[in-house]
Amino acid sequence: MKWSTVSLLAAMVALTACDKSSNGAPRRAPDEGTTVVIGAADVVSGFAGGVLRRKDHVDAFRISKYPTTVVEYRACVADGVCSAPAVKAGECGESSGPGLLQRATYDLGAPSLPVTCATVAQAKAYCAWRGGALPTPSQWALAARGAQVTRFAWGDVPATCDQHPESLDDPSGAPCAPPTSDAPLALYTVGAHPKSASPSGVEDVLLGRGELLAADVHAQFPACAPPNVGCFMYGARAGAIDSVAPAIPGDRGDDGISIAATFRCAFEESAK
Repeated sequence: MKWSTVSLLAAMVALTACDKSSNGAPRRAPDEGTTVVIGAADVVSGFAGGVLRRKDHVDAFRISKYPTTVVEYRACVADGVCSAPAVKAGECGESSGPGLLQRATYDLGAPSLPVTCATVAQAKAYCAWRGGALPTPSQWALAARGAQVTRFAWGDVPATCDQHPESLDDPSGAPCAPPTSDAPLALYTVGAHPKSASPSGVEDVLLGRGELLAADVHAQFPACAPPNVGCFMYGARAGAIDSVAPAIPGDRGDDGISIAATFRCAFEESAK
C-alpha cells in the first residue's frame, strides 16, 4: 500500500535534534511544515445545532496541521517517554466493518493512520514530548473551524468523500470507496484529505470518532472542565462538530479508559 508523504515528514521529525523538558524527558520542537499558526482572536464557542454560545479570547498559538500519526507516536514510545496505547479488543472501541476507524490503530502496520485509543494522560505525555500540550476547547474550536460556529471544519455543507472517508454524499447512500478492496483503512491516511481544511488550514478534523482536548477551568462545556481531565469532540455525521463528552469521568483515574479518538498538539506561537 502506498501511503502519503506525511509519513515521511513524520519520520523526519523523529530524527530531529531534541532538547530536554523540565523533568529531563526528551522534547521535540514542532516542525513548521506540519503545524499551522493561529492568530489571536475571539472565537464563538458552541455547536451549530445547539443554543450555547460564548465568545472567548484566544491568544496566538501553533497547532498540528494533522492528527498525530502512528509513526509519530511510535517515536515517542521509542524514546521511552510515551507508553503504547490500547490495542486489544475490549480496551478500546472496536469495529470490523470496512471504512470505520473505530478501532486501535497502533498495531495495524499502517504508519500514516492517526493513532487512536490513547488516554488523555498518554496524549498529554506525547504533546509535552513535542514541546506542547493538548489544545484547550477554545483553541481547538478556533483552529478546527474558525472564529464563528460552523458544523464542519470547512463550513456547513456535509462532507464529500475528498473531505471525509465516511461521507454518504453519494445519491445511493453508499460509503466512500477504498483505494483497493483489501485496504479500506487507507481511506484514513492522514493528510489525504486537503479539501477538509478549516479556514486556518487545519486538516482531518474528526477523522476518527472524536478528538481529545485538555480540560480547562474556563471551558464553557462542563464535560471539558475539571474534575474531568479532558474531553472529546465528536459528531453524528462525518466530520461534524456538534457534541462533546468527558474523556474520563471525574471519579476515575486518568488511565482508566480510552476511546478510539485522535488527537493533535498545540504549541506557543513563538516555538520553533
